[in-house]
Amino acid sequence: DKSKDTSLVVGINAIREIGQRQPLGMRSELLEDLVAYAKHRDKAVANAGRALLKTFRRLHPSLLSKKLRGRLPALASPPAYGAHAVASGVAGAGRLQEEEEAIARWEQAEAEAKEGKGGGASKALADYEPSSDAYASDTHTDAALKGEKQGVVVEGELG
Repeated sequence: DKSKDTSLVVGINAIREIGQRQPLGMRSELLEDLVAYAKHRDKAVANAGRALLKTFRRLHPSLLSKKLRGRLPALASPPAYGAHAVASGVAGAGRLQEEEEAIARWEQAEAEAKEGKGGGASKALADYEPSSDAYASDTHTDAALKGEKQGVVVEGELG
């Protein structure tokens, strides 16, 4: 309590960042002491304490006391030791392929226009209409929009 308020904010935020990456490294007693800063007289320190509380409510609520867990419908389970989040695809990959195809059609139309065969690049661009659901075919983006979790693979289970 004798530390400067800015030092407290920096320390609590640093602990929050570490806790986001490795929530199993936090003990419940230490977390209770740090979350108590949510009622500090300085606004910045209180905000840092509340941010830490929200982070652990989301990641590892079993470390918090029952009154601090909040009214979550389903408690998040702590990650298994050695678990990694594995992405199932790249967001926007379908759109990139569509753009590459449009560029290829445009280059082909330009080449035909130089030879005097076709209507040129303007005709190729007129044929290209980007669809509003260009991302609909991308399963990774659909899962992210729906809020679904990505798969978790434990190191020992990899091929």
